[in-house]
Amino acid sequence: NPTTSPTQTTTPRQNTNIRGKTSPRSKPGRNTPAGTTSPTPTSPKSQPEKSGSLSTVDLQFAMKAAQSDMTEIQTSQLALNRSKNPQILKYAQEMIQAHTDSTAKLKPIATRLNLAMPKTLGAENQSLVNQLNSLSGTQFDLAYTSGQARAHARTQAVFQTELQQGKNPQLKAFANEILPVVSMHLQMAKSLTAMR
Repeated sequence: NPTTSPTQTTTPRQNTNIRGKTSPRSKPGRNTPAGTTSPTPTSPKSQPEKSGSLSTVDLQFAMKAAQSDMTEIQTSQLALNRSKNPQILKYAQEMIQAHTDSTAKLKPIATRLNLAMPKTLGAENQSLVNQLNSLSGTQFDLAYTSGQARAHARTQAVFQTELQQGKNPQLKAFANEILPVVSMHLQMAKSLTAMR
């Protein structure tokens, strides 16, 4: 019937307009501009990793590497003030520079991994600082050089463990870069200790 056909075809459109729906299948937040979600997803690289996703080895490594840098800087600053030995003074200057550089490389990695840098040295490192604070002259020199040898031996083992057992590629790359420097410092400290 030609007279009723237009009424039948327009009735659904009138109903949909009254209800304010654009389509029976439309859902809020998908087809409307306000609900568009395409700009929301971001690349995983732009978001910091959660520290909870790091392995225990990675977490321990980051903490101990940072504490090692802090200890070397503090003890070497003491050496500059208390030692009269030119070789020890030269070594102390190198330690301050090298471990300042190491910290500068570790901090941005820690930021990306959402890791808080430690604020304390740790019990063993603090014990060395306390010991050095009570000494002077040749006694200080002996304690400083032997302490440097022990500390770098521990740090070397920490870095080696990270390379062997660590999971995070950023921390492993840092360990791979800094380990040769730590090993060199260990040999230098042993040489100074042997001369005492």
